[in-house]
Amino acid sequence: MKKLFKHHGGIICISTYIITWFLFGCIYCYIANVSYGQSFVFQEDILLKTKIIEFEKQLNIHINYDITKELFLNYNKKFVLMKLTKNDSPLITFNLTSSGIDPIGATWANYYISKWKSEGFNFCSAKILAKHQDVFGEAKYAKLKFSIYKIPEDTFPIISTKEVIYLPEVYELLIKKQIDFTVWINESEMDLLNDNWTFTGNNYKFAELDLGKYFISNSIVYLDTAIDIIYNYETQNLFTYPLIDFLYFSAVTITTLGYGDILPNSSLVRGLVMTETIIGAIILAISISFLYDRIKSKR
Repeated sequence: MKKLFKHHGGIICISTYIITWFLFGCIYCYIANVSYGQSFVFQEDILLKTKIIEFEKQLNIHINYDITKELFLNYNKKFVLMKLTKNDSPLITFNLTSSGIDPIGATWANYYISKWKSEGFNFCSAKILAKHQDVFGEAKYAKLKFSIYKIPEDTFPIISTKEVIYLPEVYELLIKKQIDFTVWINESEMDLLNDNWTFTGNNYKFAELDLGKYFISNSIVYLDTAIDIIYNYETQNLFTYPLIDFLYFSAVTITTLGYGDILPNSSLVRGLVMTETIIGAIILAISISFLYDRIKSKR
């Protein structure tokens, strides 16, 4: 054993150091997920960045970081997620008041528009399906079909007003993809009671996608599973902490750097941190001693 260490001491020390770093990183990650992150204190920006990465991975999207960041920063943890069923249309909402349901707001509208743009959609339309509907509370709601489209812009001349893009009927054949959503809007929030009202969509009228922001912001319905993910992350503590963050924490612990962006928040983790620090210091001391002996023996 002594002979083995004499000839391969450097490799043994480096291997032990790496194994200790990796093992403790795995242990920290396991503890974080079992304790729902309560065993650590995270610098908010670091945790938020990690959550956004996992959020986009789950939805298989990649949009502007600041837009996604606003979804998390504006999330109110006092809200309770509700899934109401109205006829054939499930309503996913969580901002309930005594008078009705508050709209999802501009932050979510920006998110949806950005997401759809990243997927190649460029036009939208809406059509009223029903009026004066009871959903929740005293308010009356209009039920609409909101659609988004992929239409190649370079294949037709665009005749536009300040609000609406008019396309001749023949250009309906150019629609590459269409997705429809059932949306509910408080009738007092937008002027939907006029019989001649049209957002777009009637007689082959389409709006540029950006013009749907105000419309979507007044919706009481969330249009994808993003709200479920954020709700589970922020309220239900179902966020899975990635291993890489704790390998980083293990690295700054074993090297005694201690940046402070992740801190232990339990006696168990503090004990492990002390143990890893001591082991790291001992391995480092042995390595220096071995290196000194090698240099001395060559003289």
